[in-house]
Amino acid sequence: MSLEVLLAGSGIIMIAIGLLGRLESEKFRVRHLPNRVRLISVSVGVVLLAISIFIFFNPPDIKKRVSEAVSLTQTAQPTATQTASVKVSLPSDTPSSVGTESLGSPPLMVESDKSTIYDDFNDTAYDGNYQNKKWFLDSSAGNVFQQDGMLAIQVDSSKGNITSLQAVSYHEFSIDSPMFFEAKLRVDAPQSGYVYMLIISPPSALRINTDCEAGGSNGATFGCGYHNNGSFEDYQHLTADYGTWHTVRIEINPSTMTITHYIDGTKIKLISAENLNTDKFTFEIGFYNDANNQVYVGFVDDVQIGKIE
Repeated sequence: MSLEVLLAGSGIIMIAIGLLGRLESEKFRVRHLPNRVRLISVSVGVVLLAISIFIFFNPPDIKKRVSEAVSLTQTAQPTATQTASVKVSLPSDTPSSVGTESLGSPPLMVESDKSTIYDDFNDTAYDGNYQNKKWFLDSSAGNVFQQDGMLAIQVDSSKGNITSLQAVSYHEFSIDSPMFFEAKLRVDAPQSGYVYMLIISPPSALRINTDCEAGGSNGATFGCGYHNNGSFEDYQHLTADYGTWHTVRIEINPSTMTITHYIDGTKIKLISAENLNTDKFTFEIGFYNDANNQVYVGFVDDVQIGKIE
């Protein structure tokens, strides 16, 4: 007997009980059923009939569905010898490439940490300008504006020598533990000036600043240095190509009173400094141009600031 026939028969019986339950017979000593019981009986009967009609017109292939469910379950269970591949995408300008690692290998360490990015200049809402919540204009001898995911800093020497932005969150702050400051710098043509990244103490204190810069009119150079009260204590330069990004990094350790400079990940110099744990400092990016009546521009990108753990 098929399932739909069995359900239909049961439904008819339940409906009959509900409808005939009002009758009573002294001969067979049968009393009529309460209204609630008859209503439930009719309702159940109608549901059973509806199910039987649905099955009749839509015969389910139970074996097929069970087989598919079992197959999916087996596919989702990896065997003990299976491994998973993890692919890590790195930025296009990252020199190294990363392949696949089998499950259980140590995590891959990526040097760039998005949590330390102060400004990558990618927010198109500020194109043609800059984020005034992150930067304020300290000196202006030209225009400062975002474009194509980077910051352009311009100096018109007929108006002055420096155009600079200072970080709102890192203005006259104390360095209580080791910190790093990093940015990408670029110049596209020979020019008598430099785009720079600078950490400087206020004039009221012992004037200490350390910076990294890019530029030059006789071949591009990248340099980092330390100035103590206006005098050049140390400066290191490397030759570079115009139109090429280079990453500069300054690490300041107030515990050891040292400043370390890096260019493209290469350690340039470790410098002994003073008052790193007492002075207040300000982070600045800008462009310096000492040519007469010339307009030059430099570019900055991916500014990162953070603590060294």
